[in-house]
Amino acid sequence: MNNKAEITVKSIDSKKHIVTGVVYAPFVLDSYGDFMSAEGIEELAHKFMSESITKKIDVMHDNNVIDAYAVESYINHENPDYPEGAWVVSVKVEDPIVWDKIEKGEYNGFSMEVLAKGVPVSVEYEVQQNIWGYTEKQEDGHNHAYYITVSETGKPLFGKTSVDNGHYHIIKCGSATEEAEGHAHRFFIN
Repeated sequence: MNNKAEITVKSIDSKKHIVTGVVYAPFVLDSYGDFMSAEGIEELAHKFMSESITKKIDVMHDNNVIDAYAVESYINHENPDYPEGAWVVSVKVEDPIVWDKIEKGEYNGFSMEVLAKGVPVSVEYEVQQNIWGYTEKQEDGHNHAYYITVSETGKPLFGKTSVDNGHYHIIKCGSATEEAEGHAHRFFIN
């Protein structure tokens, strides 16, 4: 199985050009309906460090390495912002084109690519299909309340933000709004 798990960037340090987010969390279904145990995730995180592949970072799985590298990589056991046992990374991005796209919200998540052997299991899970929350604030300080409906597998079906600053945004994916008035907002579905 060629597994690509997409996750949302949780924080951006614009001064240092560092983005932080979860690479993979245990027993959370990814976009392919797959999941991993905490032990499997820890094994991958350790391999990432031990095989010195912390500088092999590309964009959109194009396998063209960009000027970026991991500055932190750990399994979460204490931070309440991340799931217990999740693999969290911070990446310093020195590629100016990629950094610009991160700041504009065009790139707003990490994605792990790994060749793995799938093991069929039967799992029962429940997905909250109607979600409310707030987007991140823009530089001018405004944000929006949002509503999103997701499928039984957790894929966003439709969403929309409140009208603030004279505009609203449509939501078509699970990490950022569509652009309106020259900007987009990030948001997190927890």
